[in-house]
Amino acid sequence: MTDEQRLWQAVITQSLIDLTRATTQKQKDDVIYWVGSMDFVMVCNYANLDPIAIEAVFWKIIDEPDLEKQREIVNNIVYEKHRITKRSKETIQGLV
Repeated sequence: MTDEQRLWQAVITQSLIDLTRATTQKQKDDVIYWVGSMDFVMVCNYANLDPIAIEAVFWKIIDEPDLEKQREIVNNIVYEKHRITKRSKETIQGLV
């Protein structure tokens, strides 16, 4: 993995964290808008990640109404798995 890929993975990781720390609906909506954008796909590609699988992770978090469960999902991905690496959609969904 290159330093550039690590940088872009950090952008995605921070977005996952930001989603669970959003204090206003606008902040949450900004992340949701970004996930649906071509910029998101570009960042995933730069990070050597599957955009469809990563988007599924974001939606799993967005659809979870319990904030503590949202944070648990992020912690499982970020801290226990250390880094999101290029995996199949099924593998990523298995993490959440």
